[in-house]
Amino acid sequence: MPSPAARTLLRFLSPGLALLVPTGFRLLGLANPFLTPWNAPTLLGASLDITLPPQAIRRKLPHGRPAGWPGRFLFADDWDRRASEEPIMRACDYMADLMACSDDLTRSLVFREMMERVAAGRPLVKAGVVIGDAAQALRHCEDYLCTGLSLRAQGYRAEMAPDAIEVAVARDGEILHLRQGNHRLALAQVLGLPSVCVRVRFMHRDFAAARLAGAGGRPLAAIGAGLRQLSRAAVR
Repeated sequence: MPSPAARTLLRFLSPGLALLVPTGFRLLGLANPFLTPWNAPTLLGASLDITLPPQAIRRKLPHGRPAGWPGRFLFADDWDRRASEEPIMRACDYMADLMACSDDLTRSLVFREMMERVAAGRPLVKAGVVIGDAAQALRHCEDYLCTGLSLRAQGYRAEMAPDAIEVAVARDGEILHLRQGNHRLALAQVLGLPSVCVRVRFMHRDFAAARLAGAGGRPLAAIGAGLRQLSRAAVR
């Protein structure tokens, strides 16, 4: 992940890179180096935000992002085939257990695992904060419980979250979870929420190529239309 200084520089350069994107597509096709996760929101707009049932997201990338992130938005190779169901299933089991232990969070699997890590000298680090004792572990569990209770009472409201649930689009259009929003996604699945809003951070080049072949015309418009189609198909 780039440093804060690098992210600031990329945001500063983004308007200029946005001007190069159409030229890049004409000269380099879908190997366009000027379309990146940093200027994709400017170029693709609201089409990057997809509303879908949380149960539609079944697999997660093992390392969050393929090699070369964040320099590209379109990736080839087999990174999407390495996604696994196990991390999402495990997170759902932990969040279901935590909600069931709401009267005593120290009985929850989450709390016990954090304390086991402390005892083994490998404390969990979340958002730069070391979970180093029982009080910190309990506060962490309380945060999860608060999120779960809010989701159960109000449904998923993207504006209330600190960041988006981040996803990628596989070659066949499958939505794959990345790193951000792991526990929110699991809680939404456990609670049976009808929908969540996720943000596409990158996609497989084959998906973009298929959309372009089917729609023709401008690549950015074809990619945006393909993403909107995914959102409509998911909520049917």
